[in-house]
Amino acid sequence: MNTLIPESARRSNGAAAKSWALALLAAAALSLGISALGQTSPAGTTPPDHPHAGMAPGHSAEAMSQHLYSTLNVTDAQKAKLDPLMKQTATDFGDFHAQLGAGHDEIMTLLTANTVDRSALERMRAAKIREMDVVSKRLVDHLADVAEALTPAQRKQARDAMAQHHAEH
Repeated sequence: MNTLIPESARRSNGAAAKSWALALLAAAALSLGISALGQTSPAGTTPPDHPHAGMAPGHSAEAMSQHLYSTLNVTDAQKAKLDPLMKQTATDFGDFHAQLGAGHDEIMTLLTANTVDRSALERMRAAKIREMDVVSKRLVDHLADVAEALTPAQRKQARDAMAQHHAEH
């Protein structure tokens, strides 16, 4: 895991490294759920029975927002701030989710060709890293926007709910 932590954070008193690692883990975990916001389910259908059903494709952004709101007892004033954020995020990460699928197809084509084109694979890798950088910046902005709309107690409740969810899986 140290390879993911910047050298400057590793050389500090350890607190910066721990903060960096926690932020990275939180962003990775939440990115799965937020990217699923772009998925919608046909009207009247039941989401798939899956251990990560709260984050599974097939859940609508509206249903996920309502789950968040009820779990954290979000007020109407908070909903007014969060609704536009959640809708924009659903759009942004729905687009990103579609790009991931296209990237998967592209890499499979490159890896199963008669001749493996390492330079094409490297170009694709570098392009995907640039895309992920843009997405990760957007994710951090989204998480900060959502966190600012919640109270400190609600943020702690959300953290505890995520910890429990991860412990169960």
